[in-house]
Amino acid sequence: MSAGLTLQQHNHYRNLVYRGKESKKPQKIVFLSSSLTTTRVQRVSSFRLKNLLESKRVTYHHVDLAIEDRADEFARLIGTRALPLLLIDDKVLGGEEEVQFLEDMGELDAKLGIDR
Repeated sequence: MSAGLTLQQHNHYRNLVYRGKESKKPQKIVFLSSSLTTTRVQRVSSFRLKNLLESKRVTYHHVDLAIEDRADEFARLIGTRALPLLLIDDKVLGGEEEVQFLEDMGELDAKLGIDR
């Protein structure tokens, strides 16, 4: 369990994340964010998630919902307006906290299809 997470948070995150086949390489990785964020926390979360993806050297599509002007459409499709979000093969993997949790647990590489 990563530092700072209670057992309840740990179990909550494990239940939230997409649990697909670990050996399957994802077809599409999408990073959703907005350049017109209203809070510093959201900006920092977007920055951290983007840096984590870039450090993994995976190919992903970045969708800035402020530019795309499709925030309502995405919110309806994925069921939340919370940003940033990472989608793998059109399934929500999670926000920055959930993705960092997977990284801390050593599970993120498998989700991203990285062979180590």
